[in-house]
Amino acid sequence: MESHRPDTWGVKEVGDWLVSLELGQYKQKFEGLSIDGMLLFEMTDTDLMNDLEVPVRLHRFKILENIKKLKDRCLADPREPEQEDNSQQQANSRAVVPEVEEVKWEMLVLKAVEGQLLNNTFLIGAEGASIGRNSASNDIVIGESFVSRKHCEIRFNQQTNQFLLTDTGSTTGTFLMVRQPLHLDLGMMFQMGLSEFKVNNVRYNPYGKVTALELAIYEGPARQNTINVNSEGLTIGRDTANTYCIREDSQMSSFHGKITFDNGTFYLADVGSTNRTWRRLSGEGQKSEPYPLLVGDVIKIGSTVLVVQLPDSSQLSAVMNPAEKEPTEPVPEESACKICFSRELNVACYPCGHMFCSFCVSKCNTCPICRKNIQDLVKLYK
Repeated sequence: MESHRPDTWGVKEVGDWLVSLELGQYKQKFEGLSIDGMLLFEMTDTDLMNDLEVPVRLHRFKILENIKKLKDRCLADPREPEQEDNSQQQANSRAVVPEVEEVKWEMLVLKAVEGQLLNNTFLIGAEGASIGRNSASNDIVIGESFVSRKHCEIRFNQQTNQFLLTDTGSTTGTFLMVRQPLHLDLGMMFQMGLSEFKVNNVRYNPYGKVTALELAIYEGPARQNTINVNSEGLTIGRDTANTYCIREDSQMSSFHGKITFDNGTFYLADVGSTNRTWRRLSGEGQKSEPYPLLVGDVIKIGSTVLVVQLPDSSQLSAVMNPAEKEPTEPVPEESACKICFSRELNVACYPCGHMFCSFCVSKCNTCPICRKNIQDLVKLYK
């Protein structure tokens, strides 16, 4: 049968599961109400009787008992063997780099995949970029109330060949998605759903080995609570089968994340949650340490999510083409870009229609004239 986590099943897989229990007569009703794995895990006897019209008490009992088994399956092994193999293959694929001594990286791309900047792409070169709500002082503007005026910045370190992300003292924080098990240390902060946690204390034995962690919950429905984590680790989620359950957190998955203990170190990992697990770079109003960015990293600022990518050949050409950078002949004033006044107008911003050269406007996400968001660039033909 299905090999991936039951709480991520679709409607069809739930129906197939009912058939496997020899209760296929209810499959159509489940499909009609779009019962997927997440809803299945929230099922109660009242739901089965009233909403799903399962009149036989023993049938309801059989369904609920088997749901418990599915929950135990998720808790005992958050990632199924086949899924873990795939995750390992993905991790290995990320580790593959060109077989050269050094890969120069003097330009990165940030692609917005969620939020008000959705589908916008930003090229960041060696000069770096600042990100925030204030349009006058930032290279990338995110006009959200939860974004600080100057929220964070990306700078390139020529000596180490790294782009570095720094929270410049924002109120709501800059977050990086936890893609691989994250070593937890004193003061580290992370987010699951609406809940935010901080490693408040680390306990040691007389030989200097770490034995336990204390987590403080400082945001979300369970704020002001603390969690003691010993070497057995714990799981966190909305389901009561977790070691620590935050049922009131609507943005947290049934089984969201886990903390494990291995060779004297505590590790945090996501177990396939919907909204993912995020590391917060610094506390409210505090500047963070510079954090190296890697290709594939995912950054969250407010509700905007940005993916770190390498530029493709067309993006590099648009920025690095000397003919576009250094016009050899004067451009008539009436057809000159109103930003640089040295290149011809060749693109129009959509939807406002103001025209600029592609080189200048490629660095903008709002129109320099009217400040409306640029949803697309329309190439102009003579």
